[in-house]
Amino acid sequence: MLYPLVCSYDKIFDHTQSYNSVDKNLPLTLSLDSAWVNFQKKYEFNPPHNHSGVLSFVIFVDIPYDIQDETNQFPTANGSSAGCFNFLYSSSNGSITSHTIPADKTFNNTILIFPSSMFYYVNPFYTSDEYRITVSGNFCFVLDSR
Repeated sequence: MLYPLVCSYDKIFDHTQSYNSVDKNLPLTLSLDSAWVNFQKKYEFNPPHNHSGVLSFVIFVDIPYDIQDETNQFPTANGSSAGCFNFLYSSSNGSITSHTIPADKTFNNTILIFPSSMFYYVNPFYTSDEYRITVSGNFCFVLDSR
């Protein structure tokens, strides 16, 4: 299910080209390396981190809150909002900045694909006693033996 999406991502952004510099004749293929399910309770968060591999993904399976309710409960502070998914990256002037994605119920069944080396974090949520459920994973290169 994910492989065609990862291939489409790479066609658009040409991300894997930078990994192919050692030997352009090596038959490398992207392959699912690992996947796991995250169950987060109210008040839990995922601190800034990145992944191994080439490309990573997050599938929003069940987000049990509305972002507006989260914002009303805990207004934006330090550029981040409650319940949001946030990418971290260097701006053109070298400072660390973030891009916030207001992932709530409307993101259920949405997939984000991004470079594994990109740092991100997930803010805690406050307005639901249900689990926030996501599936995450990494694609890496394998030597194609065909």
